[in-house]
Amino acid sequence: MRQRQRPKHLELHRSSRFIAADPARFLPGFLLAAALSGGIAYQGSALLKIHETLRERILRSTGVPITGYAMIASLGESVRTPISPIAGYAGRPWLLAAVCIVAAAVFLATYARVKLTRSLMIFASALLVVSAVNALSHPLAATNSIFFTGFWLRCEFAIWVLTPWLMAMLAAIIVPAWWASVCWVTAVPAYAILWSSVRLAFCTGLLYYSGPVLILLLWSMFGVLADLLSLCLFYSLAIYQAGSYNQRAMPHG
Repeated sequence: MRQRQRPKHLELHRSSRFIAADPARFLPGFLLAAALSGGIAYQGSALLKIHETLRERILRSTGVPITGYAMIASLGESVRTPISPIAGYAGRPWLLAAVCIVAAAVFLATYARVKLTRSLMIFASALLVVSAVNALSHPLAATNSIFFTGFWLRCEFAIWVLTPWLMAMLAAIIVPAWWASVCWVTAVPAYAILWSSVRLAFCTGLLYYSGPVLILLLWSMFGVLADLLSLCLFYSLAIYQAGSYNQRAMPHG
């Protein structure tokens, strides 16, 4: 049986064939993005408070202790954030070994089964090795999640401000209905804030059980990379919606 050859060039998804980009949507989309970005920056303290309140509730519901609170500044905004402890390896070398073995096994299984993730798994393995060496050299370097949380919130707040612009640039000009454009440009930033809170709760909770050896790995996998994947997902859905709408609107005959 003759095997199908892989095309020598990339092709756009079939849904994009029915999209008619309208340059006139640039201005309304960017005006909406400017309004949303300004609103996020202006209400930064309130949004960060919602983010951290939700994260605290998730941590408490999963049994992760809250040892105190700290004020963290993020692009001129301050937020009272809950602090959870991070497991240490002093006197417990078995914990470091167990975490590294489990993580390496997950990377190896993913590498063997999912070809598209092989480069990512090699990168994750390198991060794990670097983090393990650092943890052995400084077993008491990280005792709580203040630094991790502060760095996360500063990066995420910048992403929240930029997200409306990215969605307006990628989706607003191709979505056929104005109300759909508004929904995409406004819903994605709201999702980004809630999704960030869930991810940060997962990361800080996992650090409480696993220790600091996973800090670099968690930030790389669940930080900005997760935001980029979310944007790609929403952009793909917007493209598909636009293509389906225009395909149905085309005259048949």
